Amino acid sequence: MARRRIRSAILDILFLAIIAVLAFGLFQYMFSTIPVLGVSMETTLHDNDKVLVYKIGKYDYGDIVVFNTHLIGDGGERYFVKRIIGLPNDEISIYYDDDDKKFYVWRNGERLEEEYIQSDSPMTAEMPAIVVPQGEFFFLGDNRGESSDSRTGLMGKLDSITGRVVARYHITQHHFDFEFIKRREA
Repeated sequence: MARRRIRSAILDILFLAIIAVLAFGLFQYMFSTIPVLGVSMETTLHDNDKVLVYKIGKYDYGDIVVFNTHLIGDGGERYFVKRIIGLPNDEISIYYDDDDKKFYVWRNGERLEEEYIQSDSPMTAEMPAIVVPQGEFFFLGDNRGESSDSRTGLMGKLDSITGRVVARYHITQHHFDFEFIKRREA
């Protein structure tokens, strides 16, 4: 009788261990964590935040994504965390509005309403209309005055996207800050 209980307990532990390994593997397949380096996405994301990236699915306007720029930086290839503004065949431009005294992003002839951008660090130049090539996307940081992005002519490659940011967190010795990142239309 005791031998039967021990055997049952061992099988239960083995079963739970297998389930834990499978759950961990599935989590690793679907998610990753990436550190945010720099201020280009403030006030949505902050320098030294970590982001939880969902690696499965399609990407759309307004999604914050992590992608490989294929540029070489300190210690290897550089990854950016930016917001998708344009997708293949979209026409993107930036124009100054004399009435509002602000620059606005336009996509396919419509001005974007972007409540998430950092208003204390505005854009400082217009950009003539460009068409996003096939297989690429146009990206901007939310902190437009402090962001290296597609305004420089660099487009992201859709097949270089690691995933979509679904949450941000920041851990210090005395504080844990966590926030889900909602999908927003850009």
